[in-house]
Amino acid sequence: MHDENGVPGVWFFSLDCNQWLAVKLARGLFHLPYQHASMESYQHEGTLNYISRRKGCEQSQIYRYPAELSHSEAAEVGSLEFFLLERYRLFSVGRSGSIYSGLVHHSPYQFQEVNITDYSTRMFSLCGFEEPNTPPVSSLIAETAHVKIHPLKKN
Repeated sequence: MHDENGVPGVWFFSLDCNQWLAVKLARGLFHLPYQHASMESYQHEGTLNYISRRKGCEQSQIYRYPAELSHSEAAEVGSLEFFLLERYRLFSVGRSGSIYSGLVHHSPYQFQEVNITDYSTRMFSLCGFEEPNTPPVSSLIAETAHVKIHPLKKN
């Protein structure tokens, strides 16, 4: 998404979280669409298995990907990876329908491309979209990054 000045940013359709206080604060302070979910992850034979079940939903979302990066790199400016990873603005919508935005700060993500064959498409339908029946165009995994979100302001 881009704002009226052409500045790119992230628009979250949904964010699942297993901590009720984080859900409450994110909804109230940042107008973000956090949803209550039970979540777990475990490693098995070099694979990280991640399972999330949204409150009120019977079907879990399951994702499997490498537990560790074998190498990592920063995205090149102008690349698809840069477009997907390097966003420094956040957009959200308040209860009144007003759009809010705020700056986001993080070091450039260190990532690697991965071949993911076992993943859930359920998040699409939970957000009101049709679930895709083709593989993703891009699958990336990134090292942990610390992200700071500045206060959001009404646009």
